[in-house]
This record gives sequence, structure tokens and C-alpha cells, in this order.
Amino acid sequence: MKKIKEIIEQKALGKLAMIKINVHGTAYAHALDLLSYFGNEIKAISGSYKNDDSLRFFGGTDWSLYDKDILYVPSISLSVTAEFENGVIGNVTSSIFYNLHAFVMSIEAVFENGVLTLNGINMFNSTGHISYQSKYKIRAVNINHKKGVYAKGFEYSFYESIKNFMENYIKDEPPETPGKTGLYNIVLDKAIYCTRSVR
Repeated sequence: MKKIKEIIEQKALGKLAMIKINVHGTAYAHALDLLSYFGNEIKAISGSYKNDDSLRFFGGTDWSLYDKDILYVPSISLSVTAEFENGVIGNVTSSIFYNLHAFVMSIEAVFENGVLTLNGINMFNSTGHISYQSKYKIRAVNINHKKGVYAKGFEYSFYESIKNFMENYIKDEPPETPGKTGLYNIVLDKAIYCTRSVR
């Protein structure tokens, strides 16, 4: 994710035009977070979805018991479109019917001069594989990224997140990801829930 952000900021493939995220329902909240991370300020967001609360529980918890105005884990199918202040369009598609062990998320970043693709993210590989194609055979795009222990799976990334949070807390420094980011994701989720296209 950091490598994609770096390529966006460096404009190595020109300006970003569109972000497409395909995601398992259980990681849908992370995809919403990534929309803002890649595209910055969201100007408008809407979505359509089919949801069944009986299928929606995750980790033994039915999240609808706590907040009926958010999806958090959309079940059957979902498609979200976001428009950013900078003109970029973002799209998220999601379902719990993907095989979670085989597929968690894939991302396409479409630029003026090429496309960056991240796939192969699953329960056993939290970094996936990044590749790109370019219109003008640009060869200056550095897609190498540090895999390290993160390639083992998601458990270690959770451990590292908690460790980093506690280290910042002890040093009296702000966390890497502030609480307002999580709150913003809830606002986005509520907006999608309330602006749903209904027939």
C-alpha cells in the first residue's frame, strides 16, 4: 500500500485517474480507509448493496447489534463509487462469498500513463504482488517493496500495529493513524448505508 502511495505521489506514471479496490466483505472497512489514503479528500460517495444480516457476522459478532446504520461487513454484494476533490474516481466492490483464505483484496491504480496492479493478497500473504504496465513503456517505476515478515500473514501486521501504537503512547507521540481516521471511515460507511440505490 505504501509503495502504491509513493508512486502516486511521485507521479511516476503520471496523474492518478482512478482507484479500483476489490475486497472480501470482512476487509471492506479497510478498503474504505484505502480510498482516502490513495485519493485524499472525498467530495461525494454513494453505493448500492445487497445485505443479509444473518450472513454478516464476523468473529462471532453481529455488528448490526451495535450500529444498524453501518455495513462494516457487507454480505452478499456491494459497489461503492467515490469522487475525490482532485477529480480522481474511486470504486470498491465487495462480497463475503469470496474464499477468504484465497482472496482478501486486489487493487488497480489507473494513471494517465499506465496501470499499477496489486494482487495475491490472502490470509497467508498480506503484501501480495505488485506489477505495472505503461502506455509509453516507462521503465523508471520502482515497484520493489520490502516484504520481510509481513509476507507471512496478517497476524504479524496486527502485532506490529499494536506495538507501534504503544511505543508512540509511551513516547507521548501521536499514533501513526489518528482516531479521527477511524471516525471518518464510520462517516463514509454511514453515508453509503443511507444513500444506497433502492429499486
